[in-house]
Amino acid sequence: MKRTLLIFIFAIEYLINTQVNAQCVLSISLPDTIRVCRNSQVQLNASLVYTGTAPTITDTVWTPSASLSATNVLNPIATLGTTSMTYILSVTSITPNNSVVNGNFSSGNTGFSSEYIDTSGPSSLWPESHYAVVTDPFSVHPNFASFGDHTTGTGNMMVINGAGTPVNIWCQTITVSPNTQYTFSAWGASCTPSNPAQLQFEINGVLLGTPLQLPGTTGQWVQFQTIWNSGSDTSITICIYDQQTALSGNDFAIDDIAFQQICVAQDSVYVQVNNLIPGINKSLTFGCKADTVTLSATNTGTLPDNYNWELGNGSTDSSANIRYTYSTQGQYSITLIESTTNGCIDSASTSIDTRHTISADFTIYKTLVCQGQPVSFTNTSLAVNQSGGTVTSFWDFGDGGTSTAQNPSYTYNFEDSGFYKIMMVANDFIPCYDTAYGTVQVITGPGHYIKQDTMLCYPNNDVAMGMVVNNADSYLWSSGETTPTIIPKTEGLYTVNATNQCGSVTDSVNVTLYNCNNCLFVPTAFSPNNDGLNDLFRVRQLCPIKQFGLNIFNRFGQLIYSNYYVNEGWDGTFNGVAQDIGTYFYQIEYTADIPNAEPVKMKGDITLVR
Repeated sequence: MKRTLLIFIFAIEYLINTQVNAQCVLSISLPDTIRVCRNSQVQLNASLVYTGTAPTITDTVWTPSASLSATNVLNPIATLGTTSMTYILSVTSITPNNSVVNGNFSSGNTGFSSEYIDTSGPSSLWPESHYAVVTDPFSVHPNFASFGDHTTGTGNMMVINGAGTPVNIWCQTITVSPNTQYTFSAWGASCTPSNPAQLQFEINGVLLGTPLQLPGTTGQWVQFQTIWNSGSDTSITICIYDQQTALSGNDFAIDDIAFQQICVAQDSVYVQVNNLIPGINKSLTFGCKADTVTLSATNTGTLPDNYNWELGNGSTDSSANIRYTYSTQGQYSITLIESTTNGCIDSASTSIDTRHTISADFTIYKTLVCQGQPVSFTNTSLAVNQSGGTVTSFWDFGDGGTSTAQNPSYTYNFEDSGFYKIMMVANDFIPCYDTAYGTVQVITGPGHYIKQDTMLCYPNNDVAMGMVVNNADSYLWSSGETTPTIIPKTEGLYTVNATNQCGSVTDSVNVTLYNCNNCLFVPTAFSPNNDGLNDLFRVRQLCPIKQFGLNIFNRFGQLIYSNYYVNEGWDGTFNGVAQDIGTYFYQIEYTADIPNAEPVKMKGDITLVR
């Protein structure tokens, strides 16, 4: 018999009961807290602790997954920024304890019941509905393949000549814990290649899932399993059931039947980020010969264990708050270095300027000018030193031009508009001096850029469209609107004029609107009979598409076709096999290739005819 046994795991979303069960032997060991510096990495080293035989680990999950190098290993690397994190490790395992008695048939024909007839001896399995517990299928039927059991290759297995009606092959009553997750598994192999057995688990008379067909290759052991929750049950009868009814073939062996508890162990670790955020408060008391600065450390993050001030002239201090006198006028860069005992370091910097006993200031006649217009500056500096000397000035106009005039006039001739930082230094004869700053904006006529011809969705278009303009003061659209951007509601050509004190500019854009919620035409039927007409089921796009997904299901809810290319289609086959005539169901999700398009979901049915 040719049988195909698929290793399966029913996709069941389940919650693991958190009560401690005597069969759960696994626990996790993690430190309570790990201290790290901000913007650093640390390895989370978890160890598994168990007693007796090691359980089988089936899943390892760290949560949250953010900033972890991997979530399915015991020792991921966490990349931390400035926020402390609590990571939880959950490890799912299958307990080594097997609730099934004599699951490997090492004790022979005992510990279980069967609706088949027990027999033994050469050629004893000629009749259907008979079984024998032997070490080689060939020993009980001359047409059966010769092979060893799954456990050791030399031990016992249960060999079956399948019945013509579906019946239970093997049953056993076991004790379970309420509200507990279990895995039910067994191994099967075909003894003859034709009409492979279709095996299915049964608990308390209820079949689980769909039948799984053994492979047609004889002697090839494959595992099948499912997951089950006990609910309120404490005692259950578990069975293996054969759905195959063919009298020819349907010959097979089973071995290593197991019913084991699923356990979840959890532990957590708190990764504390030492987020040093140093700051500096400063105040200056000025004098022409000596200046005093008062500095205090501020912290909005983790408090440091150590302070170190570097005062910009070779001097240092290790107090949190200091007062220091500079005997030489100048500009000083001050750095505060903070550290913790676990090696985290951060710093903050500031600067002071002790170069003044005068107050520099000036006014600008006009701070916004067109290219080529002169700008007038008036020096309003005040001498506050005791010498009473004459104040002289030095001007830097921000574009490389300078002047030593008291009240200069200057013209900017650059082609591009921009902001220019003006610096004026007022000096006395000591020299004590001060610096003042200002800004002039030079503009040209409006430069612009408007989008190319644009496609948008309707009827609920909310995408603003406008001209990117430098220095514009007003706008006028062909629609009558006066805002920098507008939201088009109809197709057509839109023109805008932008103006400022130095000139104006005009441009236009053509807008096309699409109904983005109805971008696809979906046929209701197709005929994949290779006649060149309607051989593929595929959609036709009515507007540009940038993302597309198509899933097709049969009437059992099985996914039989997926496609992510809008121009491709289904040819009516699944795994190379032509599908039956009938109704199939599709799900489509797409997004139009239009700026304001949103994802659209569609579903329906199609008819396959031939």
